[in-house]
Formats: sequence, C-alpha cells, structure tokens
Amino acid sequence: MKAKLSLILIFGLSILTSHAQNSAVFQNDMNFIYQHVNRSHVTTGLLKDYGLLYTNLAKYDGVRRTDNYINSAVWNSIYSSLFFMKFNANTTLVSPTQVASTVASFKTYPDGQRPLINIYGLHFEYEQFKTNAATSNLVYVSNGKIYDTPNRPASPYEKKSTFGIALDVDALDGNHHTFHFRSALFFKNVNFTVSQFEVDFGDGLGYRVAPMNLDIGVTYPNGGEKTLLFKLSYTNGQVLYSQTKVWVRNTTDIGCVNCRYGAPSLEFFPKANITNPPLTETDAGTATIFFGGPDNILDKPLILAEGFDPFNEFFANSLFDLDFIRVPIDLDFPGQTLEDALSNAGYDLIYVNYGNGGAAIRNNAFLLENVIQWVNQRKAANGSTEKNVVMGVSMGGLVARYALRDMELRNINHDTRLYISMPKIL
Repeated sequence: MKAKLSLILIFGLSILTSHAQNSAVFQNDMNFIYQHVNRSHVTTGLLKDYGLLYTNLAKYDGVRRTDNYINSAVWNSIYSSLFFMKFNANTTLVSPTQVASTVASFKTYPDGQRPLINIYGLHFEYEQFKTNAATSNLVYVSNGKIYDTPNRPASPYEKKSTFGIALDVDALDGNHHTFHFRSALFFKNVNFTVSQFEVDFGDGLGYRVAPMNLDIGVTYPNGGEKTLLFKLSYTNGQVLYSQTKVWVRNTTDIGCVNCRYGAPSLEFFPKANITNPPLTETDAGTATIFFGGPDNILDKPLILAEGFDPFNEFFANSLFDLDFIRVPIDLDFPGQTLEDALSNAGYDLIYVNYGNGGAAIRNNAFLLENVIQWVNQRKAANGSTEKNVVMGVSMGGLVARYALRDMELRNINHDTRLYISMPKIL
C-alpha cells in the first residue's frame, strides 16, 4: 500500500513537470486521483499532497535556519503553493495575482522613488498524508485513485503550518527608510490574535516593537547587506520567526535623488502601427524604459526580456532590487557594479513584462519583436545609430532567441549586435 501511494504521489509530480504552465490540466488530473476521497476530512481546507508545489513548505515553519531566508520571490512561491493546495471550502484564498495587486496597491513612487517599504506576511495551517497512511490502512489505492478506508481508526492526515515575512524590495537606496506592516498584508487562515510584532532591522539596534498599521522609521549608518529578523507573538503563547536579507546602497545619497536611472516611462504593447508578425498572434505586455541620461532620449537600448512569470509577480521596478544589477565587475571596471557600468556607458534599459508570463514562448516572442521594432523606430527618430543589446532571463532567453531568429527569417531588421541568455536572476 505504501508503495502504491508513493506511486500516486510520483504520478502527481510528473503531472506537475508536464503541466507546470497549465494549472487547469494539473487540477483535472489531481481531481481524478482524489475523486473518491471525502474532502471534508481535511479540516484546514489545504492538502499539500493535492497541490502544485513551488517550494518546500517544510523549510518555512516559523523557525530560523541557515537555508530559509525569505525574499519576495520565495514568499510568492510559498503563497502560490498554498493556493494550489486548496482542497475544500474551509479556507478562502485569493489568487496570487490578486495578492500581488494588493501589495502593489500600497506602493508609492513620488519623484520616481520608493519611500515606503511594505512588510507583508503569511501564516497558514495545512494538512498532508501521514507517512504511514497507507501501511496503517487509513487510505488505499485502486486503479490509480485514492480511497478512504471505511471505519478507519484514525485520520490519515497530519497538520502542519507555514509562516513567512518578506519585504516588497530586495535593495534600499539611501540611509533613511520607512517600513510599514499593514494588517491587510498579513494573509492567514489561523484565528490567533497577535500580541506583538518585533523586528531587528539590521541597523545595530536589535529587536524593537513594530506595531502593525504604523510607520517605522529606520536609519542605516552604512551600506552593505543587512539581515532583518522578524518575531511574531500570539496571545496563546506561540512565537514564530522569519528572516530576510536586504542590500543597502547609495548611502551617501538620500533616496538616490541623483541616480541616472530615475523615474521610468511605461509603454503598452503591441503597437498597432507595427504589423509584422500579425497582432492576432501577439500577446499583450508592457515595456518600462529607464533612460540612460537626463535628456530622456532613447538612443542606446539594452532590451531585457523577463523570464517565466505566470502570476505577474515580477515588475520593472524590482530590476534594481536584484543581486545581478549590483554585482561587482572589478576585473574590467574597478570599483563598479554592473549598474554603475551600464549607467556610465549611457545604456537605456527597456524591461519587457509579458501580460501573460506563462503564455506560449512564440506569442511572447512576437510581443518582443513588436517592442524591438518600436525601439528601432524611436532610435531612428532620435538620430541614433546604436545597435541593440537584447538579453533574455531564464525563459526570456528562449523568447528573445525565437524573436531575433524569426525576425531574420521574415527579413525584418532587428538591428541587434549582441544577444545574451542569462540562466536566471537571483
């Protein structure tokens, strides 16, 4: 029995691999496996073995370890996993896209800056099969489906929980910052009452009480990587911990007012005046332009195609929160980061965000072709003869490669001198 149940779960994993971009197909397959299981017995409403898992939930149980730092991407993977574990109506979860929209609704960008850093969290209880569920005859498998054993002596499920706190940025510009943890950004299915929330912001002052729904001012005396520690206490005595890392840069500038890459410009695509490839086969999206000079003239493009982003969780403004943009490149440019070198060289950064980050590579490649042709039109209008650099991240590398080759086959000038494929952004 144990071997058969394991095979069912392996079958589920194979479905995950085959249909990771199509949750409806995955759910249909899992519903076939669980069609004879009494779903009401899962009291939390969330069953781990039923879900499409994006991360190892067991790592994020409210205990700090060396391998469970949580940034916004990890937080999103935890929540997305929980969303696809929904087994009955005992828990109500909004979609990951709605969560991202809620978090984004509290972001402000006066003068192109981000003065308010949102803290957001989650705490969910869920259930999973006990390791002895089959060997103890609590469930059994027949013809590829799981069944409840009649008159079983115990439940086949055990309860677990996952907890995590993150920031909506991975990097901070300047010394002075304001943090805010809204109750509207604490997603949970537990009914416990919070007695106290404490944060060590990595500024040398240790833990301090950080009341929810109030601004918390923090000053960093110097830059570099900071570790933030979170401690949440409930009135029932339960205490949970989480942690994240954030990079503090440009501490000699207040809010990075004089940074080259300031307020961006947003363009919606596809553009109707570009007809090749056909618009009916071109997915929608946006391009955010960070100009490489104060003149706001697009004349030296570096076009960046995003990777697999089915829930639209990654945005252009996060580009400067990531490690790759601030990686030191001392070998060729002593004392500079990649961001320094790009801005010093005058590159305009064009970040392409797909409207559907889980769509077919071909459709998003057509979107990228539309962006490239628009960029070339803008360059020509500005009198620039600079050729493009096109860079794809992860799946974006395939999108960019398809787009450039397809343009060549269609005899469309992509005016690109360099194509870069990057495995992923950390």
